Amino acid sequence: MEVLINNQAGLDANLSVKIQEADYSQELDKALKDYGRKMNVPGFRPGKIPTGVIRKMIGKDAKREVVEKVLHKSIYDYIESGNLKVVLSPLSTYHDEDIDWQQPDFEFSYDIGLKPTVNINLKPLNELTKHIVGLTDAEVKEDVHQFRKQSAKMEYADKYDKNEESYAWVKFTELDESGQPLEGGTEKVKNFDKDAISPKLAEILDGKASGFETTVKIADIFSEDEMATIFELDPLSLKDLFPDFKIELQAILKMTMPEMNEDYFKTEFPDGSVTTEEQFYEKWKTIMENHFNRESNNVLARDVKTALLEKTQIELPEQFIKKYFEMWAKENPNDSKAEDYDKDLESFRNDVKWQILAEQIAEQQTIEVSEEEVVHYAEGLIYNALRSSSPTELTPEKLKQYTNNYLTKDNNYNSASATVRDGKVFDWLLSQIEPVPETISKDRFEELKKVSQLS
Repeated sequence: MEVLINNQAGLDANLSVKIQEADYSQELDKALKDYGRKMNVPGFRPGKIPTGVIRKMIGKDAKREVVEKVLHKSIYDYIESGNLKVVLSPLSTYHDEDIDWQQPDFEFSYDIGLKPTVNINLKPLNELTKHIVGLTDAEVKEDVHQFRKQSAKMEYADKYDKNEESYAWVKFTELDESGQPLEGGTEKVKNFDKDAISPKLAEILDGKASGFETTVKIADIFSEDEMATIFELDPLSLKDLFPDFKIELQAILKMTMPEMNEDYFKTEFPDGSVTTEEQFYEKWKTIMENHFNRESNNVLARDVKTALLEKTQIELPEQFIKKYFEMWAKENPNDSKAEDYDKDLESFRNDVKWQILAEQIAEQQTIEVSEEEVVHYAEGLIYNALRSSSPTELTPEKLKQYTNNYLTKDNNYNSASATVRDGKVFDWLLSQIEPVPETISKDRFEELKKVSQLS
């Protein structure tokens, strides 16, 4: 067997693999015998089929399977031996249908991208900002209030009271010019709690019982943004709505909030550290501060990634990257449109650059990822995805089964491992820099977080 790098131009290169019959003959004989033990052939007892018969029946397919196994192992061993550091995975330059699997010897060719060594400078990262969220007492009390609502007792009410904590189920029906339901028009049922209902709608419903109906000018009670959200419409299509809507109060559920007493304190803090309302709010503020500190670190990590990509000179195997991207775009036509080619290619190049940076940092800092960490991360993904739809069925055994199925499909294990590694790389990066602290309001931080997520 021979593995060679040919036609290298910068970081773009070609990898050739020559496989001779001696490289796979023993493995092929073993495979044929294994097939023989499992096959049922008329005229032969199970497990007693001559190898020559098996070779005639499935020899070509078995040979192809064994040669491809030997091929992939030879490439993997060559890369892992340290002789070759590559970007992404090799791309074959041959087509399977062009290979004569009857011949004894084979030669395969792959395009590869060689990985550059990068000079990483962390000093510019000290110019970044670490946002510290300054919480007001009112914000802490409001967060506690929203949390308590999750434990509220619900009961049907006779009338709607805009000043009480309750849910109102309201049906909206678009009307035509004659005041009748518009055929094919908008019809939605939405529920509103006290904190989310439009003040004008709350005023209309105040004191009304279930079954109450009236006609309104929809633009008088909702803004365009509210209408787009409630009716699940594109903002540009709002102009096509008829102005009149019938609203029907279908049901009212009153909430009885849990009292802020010792029993409630023990429910939320079983360790007994909270015995007064003041202590409860102090403890809750600490929880919120820890939450926003983690969120702030997430924003800072995204800023660190952006800054490193902008300020670090990273040479790429350009021809290989372009070919790899075009292969991906062809296989995923719904994710990449022709008109977005340049933008998507640039995004792909940045993803590759970050992979190079993260792998180099992980190697230099001996950052490793264990199988246990990958499984734990995947379990979290599965749990968060399924807990809302089938929480009672998500037993520990089921979660383990779903996680195993997920990690054994496609490239999910490697993807999960890379995500865990990136988290550790970010932790290391954040420990090496001293960003400029800036205290901002909760609302301002939420705006910055949205911008960071979109960028």
